[in-house]
Amino acid sequence: MTMMMDVAWDAKCTWHHCGACPKCEGIAEGDVNLIMESEIGSLGDSVPTTEAGYQEVAVLKSDDEMKAFVRRLIAEDDKYVGDEGALSGMVPFYSGSMDVQDIERLRTELRSAAWILKGEGAVAPLTAKGYESVQKMANRGDMVEFARRMLDVEQNWADSAALAEMASNHHGLDFEDLKLILRCAPWVVTHEGESALCP
Repeated sequence: MTMMMDVAWDAKCTWHHCGACPKCEGIAEGDVNLIMESEIGSLGDSVPTTEAGYQEVAVLKSDDEMKAFVRRLIAEDDKYVGDEGALSGMVPFYSGSMDVQDIERLRTELRSAAWILKGEGAVAPLTAKGYESVQKMANRGDMVEFARRMLDVEQNWADSAALAEMASNHHGLDFEDLKLILRCAPWVVTHEGESALCP
């Protein structure tokens, strides 16, 4: 068997035993999983959370890699897994070990699953103490959800990308600073459709 770390990567190889690239040359088909585990690390933790990313993980037929990918999808919605057994029961139907579907079906199932629980940003009180509890989570999704809820109270909305950027850079802000930003930032729009700029 070829030494796995000495085998050059060829973009034509999609982690199937293709036999056509330097990675597969001289490697038995059953050894492909060893290559994947030693060289990719965790693909489920690194591919984009898109259809292409989903398919890239599904082709591995690895429940563990798909669990990592699914956890990222769940975190994007400011939620978390409340029942590991339920996650383990669902994953094979998406991971390729039993079936492959698509990311939209996966998202739909996750959003309706009773074992997916709301994150701190969705449940913390809209107070200084609630903001402090969200900050302790150190999770951008939690901060985005908390800020979105604060905007909802004022019936304002914000560009999602700008809100995510603010959430990534919230360190050092206290609750009053956050309220001021969410009232006065140029990317906040009032319910009347006007810029929320402060005088």
